[in-house]
Amino acid sequence: MEGVPEHRRITNYSFFTYTILLLLTDLILEWELRFNPEVGNLYRVSLASFIPLFIISLLLFRGLIYRIRYAFYGSVIMILLTILLFIFNGLYFFPYSFPLLVATLFSFYMLLRNHRDYNFPTRFFDKPEIAISLFIIFAIFLYGILGTLLIGDQFKPHIHDAIMALYYTGEVVTTLGFGDILPITHTAQIFTISLSLLGLGTIFGATTVIIAPFLYTRTRRVIGFLEKIESNRLEGYILFFDFSPLLESLLERLVAEKELVIIALDDEAKENRLKNRGAFLEIGKSFEDAVKSFDLRKARAIILSSQDDGRNVLNALYINSKYKGEIKSKVISLVNDPSNENKLQELVNSIIDPSVLVAERLIPLLKS
Repeated sequence: MEGVPEHRRITNYSFFTYTILLLLTDLILEWELRFNPEVGNLYRVSLASFIPLFIISLLLFRGLIYRIRYAFYGSVIMILLTILLFIFNGLYFFPYSFPLLVATLFSFYMLLRNHRDYNFPTRFFDKPEIAISLFIIFAIFLYGILGTLLIGDQFKPHIHDAIMALYYTGEVVTTLGFGDILPITHTAQIFTISLSLLGLGTIFGATTVIIAPFLYTRTRRVIGFLEKIESNRLEGYILFFDFSPLLESLLERLVAEKELVIIALDDEAKENRLKNRGAFLEIGKSFEDAVKSFDLRKARAIILSSQDDGRNVLNALYINSKYKGEIKSKVISLVNDPSNENKLQELVNSIIDPSVLVAERLIPLLKS
């Protein structure tokens, strides 16, 4: 994590330590249950719960590295679930779980202390398959719990409560198979096989490969709605309306300094030139469409950087009409033709004329 501030590095690695200790504690619990079966079902529930917590936390750790907002929310939820397991299952009496308890509490403290660092939008969380895989994990556990409760009389012993349904689902999905609960009818056996296959697919990625395209297309509208809500909550970002090649060096520097940079575009053809540059792209049928879900009052700076002065004027008019001049102090505009400067003076806070900057740089060189 070169170039990452020390406090964020500590936060990320404390959560990674918590994640690894989930797996180690799970292995120790499994060993304890093999040689000391009388410890009871509460430890069995913890054992079945730690594996999905570990898998989800490992995915969330990747999101924390990229400062994803909902990776932060998910990490806090995972830690709270772990704390609940300690409280209700009495794991604090289990000596080998003490390192996990310490790591859990310390990671929780660091996440809450540095919560403002995790402000990048979720839709840029690497690839859509990652978010979908998280959804699949939760969906499989929901399928397992509800299915187990529905045919609970077809197991020996019978299953009639959610805790035991969760325990059995975790046991099958993780292929631990203690053998303390047995399906005694064909229906229960087929259900168990289906749950086991789904579990294997989740853990090894097969389910994601098969189901991801289907889920992605079906949930596109829902994801779009969530993205609009999230965009409105973003703060402290630098927003470019269009992008001029003259600002390439500025973009590289902002990205290197870990600034949250968003570029609004009105043409998908411009995307290829700017993708994989570290900035987040918002593409719409127009600039107004591209930024309609953002609250520009929360932006740190707005740069009108089209190579067409007419577009810069129109974008400045749009911002002023929508926000009644409230954010004029944040707006900076490029002007490509000095004769157009007077059209922008009343609409923006600052105007930058590249031709003037070139002249200021060249004159000393010509005189030397």
